[in-house]
Amino acid sequence: MPVDVQSDRVVITHGESVAEVLLWGATVTSWKYKGIERLFVSSKAVLDGTKAVRGGIPLVFPQFGPGPLPQHGFARVSKWTWGGLSVENASETRVEFSLLPEAIPASQKAIWPHDFRLVYTVALFGSSLQTTLRVRNLGTAPFEFTSLLHTYLRIKDIDHAGVVGLTGYPFADKVTETRTESEPRLSVRVASEVDRIYQRVKNDHITVEGTGVGGGAIVIHKSGFDDVVVWNPWVDKAKGMSDFGDEEFKEMICVEVGNVSTPRKLGPNETWEAGQRGGRRRPPVLVGEGQNPKFAFEFLAHVDMKKTTTKFPAARIKKIMRLDEDVGKVAQVTPLLISKALECFLQSMLEATLVETRARNAKRMTVAHV
Repeated sequence: MPVDVQSDRVVITHGESVAEVLLWGATVTSWKYKGIERLFVSSKAVLDGTKAVRGGIPLVFPQFGPGPLPQHGFARVSKWTWGGLSVENASETRVEFSLLPEAIPASQKAIWPHDFRLVYTVALFGSSLQTTLRVRNLGTAPFEFTSLLHTYLRIKDIDHAGVVGLTGYPFADKVTETRTESEPRLSVRVASEVDRIYQRVKNDHITVEGTGVGGGAIVIHKSGFDDVVVWNPWVDKAKGMSDFGDEEFKEMICVEVGNVSTPRKLGPNETWEAGQRGGRRRPPVLVGEGQNPKFAFEFLAHVDMKKTTTKFPAARIKKIMRLDEDVGKVAQVTPLLISKALECFLQSMLEATLVETRARNAKRMTVAHV
């Protein structure tokens, strides 16, 4: 059975992937591939529906952080309705959950008195997990909201983990209450409390390296979200949370995609959708589902190709790629792009290998690390 519906949760299975979603908050509390857990849930997390779950993927809506509503809004502390199995085939298994104003306490509806419908989809694709939020305004007046997927990733040791893909983007540091216009580091490391909002992140592929779990790296592909939050409570804050172990900060990192720096405005009968897909490695990005594939190297979108030189001769690549008619057509149009893609791939592979070598405390890089 691909779906097991229980009284308080739904278990989804697709091939060697298994995910578990609570009806409370529609919170994904487990995602395993080949038996290896990729999400972190605190050993002290409360799972009885009395408070938000400390771990997994809590869903933040319509308020990020503190405000007139409870912390991070009401979506993560409301009971959602099981919407059923929407897709089941060889490539994916997809289910839906929904939330309407009727499920919100009257006191909170008085603060945020808007008519809406939320649909949250959870899908498994082989070795990847996709979660998508769809918001529809059912009322006659526009409303504004912020939203976020508060993903807790499981790692072996925080000292070896790093977040790649945020270089050059501005961020607000909630710990120091400062703003930095450009992240200078290639890999964002955690050595103290971290609570940063990276804003207007055009790079849609964020990689968490050195996790030490299930291959050591995970790639998050975001869609429709502008911001990325990186959070780890570190020592003091961990000790101050009743639903979090004192030493558990070493075993997790939150990499959260969302729209939090600038609220979204949704007019009557309008719909907005955004989501994320996480997996062990970056899948190829295809333009035009069901059509002839055209490879869209989205991870090069921020590169100024006019100012870029490459060690791989574009003419040689163009000649070689002509041997394959379909791919050759792409090569004729974008030889420099393909050339740079190969160079970036090799550079990325070497950087990831270096991270893995350090994570294993090895003195020498070997084929096993590659």
